[in-house]
Amino acid sequence: MLVNYLLLALVTFFIGGIIGKISEKTIRRILHEMELNLLLRRLLGGKILLEEAISLGIKWLVYIMTLIITLKQLGIETIVLNILFAGIVLFCVVGVLLGLRDFIPNAVSGMLLYKKRVIAVGDIICVKDIEGRVKKMTLVQTILETKNRDIIYVPNAYLVKEYFWKKRKS
Repeated sequence: MLVNYLLLALVTFFIGGIIGKISEKTIRRILHEMELNLLLRRLLGGKILLEEAISLGIKWLVYIMTLIITLKQLGIETIVLNILFAGIVLFCVVGVLLGLRDFIPNAVSGMLLYKKRVIAVGDIICVKDIEGRVKKMTLVQTILETKNRDIIYVPNAYLVKEYFWKKRKS
């Protein structure tokens, strides 16, 4: 009897692994056909790999669900599953919050700079000891080019918090 439960749990675990891998590849292919990364690159600038992030998230969701089903088949109590689930959720929430702690202030500052039209592409600005021409403005950063043709990436939150000078166009 115990051997049957173990065998069933093992088969469930392997089938869940296969379903997770297949779902990852399928979701990635669908999102790639929708050109999600290209759309985000055009909209926000920079390299954002949302297709990969979503497909990996789906794969790990299937893996976690498979693990929970396998543990239930082995007769592990519900409290253990609840603690495991709470730990996983907490880990994911902390990871997302740590990932967004710099993005959110820069994105809000980028929208503020865009809305108020404080600076624009082509303007020459001085931030601290750095002077450069604004080459590109994205949601999270402003790209400057100095006279020496160096490229400087300035976070938008820094531009909102610090003083900067804008030279008049001649």
